Amino acid sequence: MNRRYSHRLRTRYRLIFSYVGWGLIALTLAMAFPLAAAPLQVDYRPEHIWAFLVPMLGTLSAGLALVLQRPKGEINPLSVSEGGVIVLFMWMLAPAISTIPFLWLTPATFSQALFETVSSWTTTGLSVIDPEHTVHILLLWRSWMSWLGGLGLVMLVSAALVGANSMGLYQAEARSEQLMANLAYSTRLIMVIYTMYTIIGGILYRLAGLSWFDAINHTFVALSTGGLSTRMQNIAAFQSVWVDLVSILLMVLGAISFPVHYALWRRRWRHALRDGEIRIFALLLLIGTGLLTWRSLPLGMYHWHDGLFQAVSALTTTGFSTVNLAQMDDFGLMILILLMFIGGGAFSTAGGIKLWRAYLLLKTLKWQIRKYQLPRTASYPLMVWRAGRRREVGDAEVREMFTSVTFQALFFALGLLMLVGSGISLRDASFDLMSALSTVGLSVGAVGPASSPAILAVFTTAMALGRLEFLVVFFAGAKFTRDFSTMVRKE
Repeated sequence: MNRRYSHRLRTRYRLIFSYVGWGLIALTLAMAFPLAAAPLQVDYRPEHIWAFLVPMLGTLSAGLALVLQRPKGEINPLSVSEGGVIVLFMWMLAPAISTIPFLWLTPATFSQALFETVSSWTTTGLSVIDPEHTVHILLLWRSWMSWLGGLGLVMLVSAALVGANSMGLYQAEARSEQLMANLAYSTRLIMVIYTMYTIIGGILYRLAGLSWFDAINHTFVALSTGGLSTRMQNIAAFQSVWVDLVSILLMVLGAISFPVHYALWRRRWRHALRDGEIRIFALLLLIGTGLLTWRSLPLGMYHWHDGLFQAVSALTTTGFSTVNLAQMDDFGLMILILLMFIGGGAFSTAGGIKLWRAYLLLKTLKWQIRKYQLPRTASYPLMVWRAGRRREVGDAEVREMFTSVTFQALFFALGLLMLVGSGISLRDASFDLMSALSTVGLSVGAVGPASSPAILAVFTTAMALGRLEFLVVFFAGAKFTRDFSTMVRKE
């Protein structure tokens, strides 16, 4: 029985790694975009081509080798735990391979290049390079990684190439909902919505006065809630209210759950407005904007739209900024930390614990208080509005919510201890670590080009865990370790 189980595991892992192979092939195709755009850049040099072509050939070869070793006749669908292993491998390989162009074309160390690519793929937006002294092809590559990372590379590969049998892979990347009954059709619909918003955003940025290069880059990162910019001063460099407004629009669109977008596209306005996430999003945005504008006016926010911009950027976990956050008082930073902690929609490109969990937490607390006031025999289900309908919440969802929030808080405490122990002030470490953990990108200077490899490692880990979510990483890592041990022992 043990020998048969070990053989079965090897067969399943051949299937698992064939999916990883498809992911590597998709990564090769992704790298073709900046490669094709390289000759169009004003600072183009022939070495830019080789910086992308060499890793593309290596990645394509590895991907094809993994795909070709897929076991014949293995048609059983992936489980969620198997999908988690694929997600874990792809989110380790994609940033690592993506560092090669940075190592080729910049003086960055490996830890700095990995930090940059993890920040891009996870749509965080923290950066340790100077964009104004970086070749345009790398800036475009950063933005393109953010755009793809917002969608979820593994989710796209699973639906586009292997069809409906990959539900386990889809769910493993924190994509628990579908727009339609068919998984592949749901994914294509998401792609259509996302692409249409991208085209509209690029045109609006161009009309607002940006060059096509800046418009494309900022559209990619605004819609994916990535926050990387082609300017050191971020959005503040453009000094344009119109650029600010376009950015706010795209940030909000990126942070709204795709089921709500689907309801809006189908003109189901009442369903969209009834959604619990939308209501708490609007409430938090109103409170955050008011508090930031009220307290931050003496420190440089001379217009109310600056308060709105910073609140939107933090709550949507985008990371754009129009002011120097290092000059903000502790009250303003605390407001931003709370907004970053909550984040955007559960099925969106945003990070944080998600609006859904914050909404569910509040509803659970209200339900628990109300339940204590009722007779023990009374039936009082926990009801919420989500995806346009009112439904009952089960105990499993409540436990998942509390578990995720607890893990987020525990890692924040551990990371904070490490950063403060390294000499970073509690104020700066708290803000930047929450920004990394919620994949935001706002910073007061705790991490930068001068940071040590150890500090960069803490922030890189925080960004990765924040994007993938703790349960996926821990369970997938535990499964692979256990299975690998079994296969080796029975060899």
